[in-house]
Amino acid sequence: MKPRVVCVGANLESEIVFNKLIERDVNVVGLVTLPTGAISEVSDYRDLHGCAEDAGIEVVETEDINSAKTLSAVRALNPDYVFVLGWSQVLKAEALSVASRYIVGSHPTPLPKRRGRAPIPWTILDRVQSSAVTLFKMSRKVDDGLILVQKSFDLPVRPFAMDVYLLAAEALSDAYIELYQKIVLSDVKEMVQEEKFATYRGKRSPQDGFLDFSQQVDDVDCLVRAVSRPYPGAYFYHKNHKVVVWGCELYDGPERVGIPGQVLAKQKEGLVVSAVDGCLILRDFEISGEKIPLSYFNLGDVFNYRVDDEIHDLRQRVANLEALLLSKQVEEK
Repeated sequence: MKPRVVCVGANLESEIVFNKLIERDVNVVGLVTLPTGAISEVSDYRDLHGCAEDAGIEVVETEDINSAKTLSAVRALNPDYVFVLGWSQVLKAEALSVASRYIVGSHPTPLPKRRGRAPIPWTILDRVQSSAVTLFKMSRKVDDGLILVQKSFDLPVRPFAMDVYLLAAEALSDAYIELYQKIVLSDVKEMVQEEKFATYRGKRSPQDGFLDFSQQVDDVDCLVRAVSRPYPGAYFYHKNHKVVVWGCELYDGPERVGIPGQVLAKQKEGLVVSAVDGCLILRDFEISGEKIPLSYFNLGDVFNYRVDDEIHDLRQRVANLEALLLSKQVEEK
């Protein structure tokens, strides 16, 4: 009898791994995923219903992996193992007991290093040259279980988030297939995570993508790449709009000097923008999800707000409003 596996996932990474598991004849008997069209904060959401249905795999829809209804449906599938491919919610104690053997979690870092949230952006921000995906027995502590398989991969020079994401997804596919084969052969080796080597990374929010051009070129470039698709993107303010920027390149043209955030030149597909120690090229801009052309920007434009000027302007407006109110009060008397 092949071990019975239930998969949990609802994002691009899940789609890649799920399809690979099916191709390699892993005995997947169920898929737990988000309902079709569900409102979700999953930036890389994928509808996996079609993949499961084409393979004759039963689907359990849920927006709460820990609900009694969900857990009952998973238990009815009688899984030996649950493979968590990509899911943002933490599994609570009862959810960790739904499989007859254990729940397998995954994390795209070489655990115990870089535990925590936003592992792909942090991988780029940490400027590492290689990384890994880790499969582990899930426990009540996040990213803390016994390591089952670890697969390393190299990063390209100046990777964007999607580059790292896809490399991690391919490594994750290989890791889950290797684990399943070891399970079939009763050859799984478990390794304890040594706490003395543990490091942690904090949660990131969309606001962490704000571009501060008073930083060095390398830092601005790194942030744009780290939070690019499938994440919310880096951004700056211009003409009272929040402008999201998806692409960047290092500038290697003639010397140009300006104030931080100033547009110094236009090229075929991007803007040459100054930072504190040089320039970089920004490209692929959006406002409220709509692509905007380079003609929206003018040479000499300066991105973001000049705080002291803005405060002065607001104080002047407040003073004018107070004077207007006072004059109206006098008229009414």
